[in-house]
Amino acid sequence: MLELSEDSFELHSVDLELEAVEKQIRNLQVKQAQLRQRKAALESSRTDAHLSQVPAILKNNIRAVVLHAGTNDIRLRQTEILKKDFRSLVEKVRTTSPTTRIIVSGPLPTFQRGIERFYRPDGLHPSRVGAAVLSDNISRTLRII
Repeated sequence: MLELSEDSFELHSVDLELEAVEKQIRNLQVKQAQLRQRKAALESSRTDAHLSQVPAILKNNIRAVVLHAGTNDIRLRQTEILKKDFRSLVEKVRTTSPTTRIIVSGPLPTFQRGIERFYRPDGLHPSRVGAAVLSDNISRTLRII
């Protein structure tokens, strides 16, 4: 967790696909620091791995949480199981911290013609350009809440 000053706006983003988390959030960390926010990323590849970690992350007065469903959630899970797991994660955040705003991000579109520059060669994970776009979109959303 990136700790700033006590009067910092606290943000804990839960990124559900973290194979490339450092690349995906590098730009976001810089922007969050500029906005005086805090961030924590949970390292796992699937939604269901995060439920038990929610209370510890939300123990402070958190204003917003970004939940990002990634391609691992979609590729590795059946749709109904993914929906159930994601719904459980949202409900856990709501019951743990009712005033925390929940922002849902993703999943990103899978590889399509014309958008190759946004993806790594596997066609699933964002490239640096794709991660920068994702970061910018999340930062813009956080500024307006």
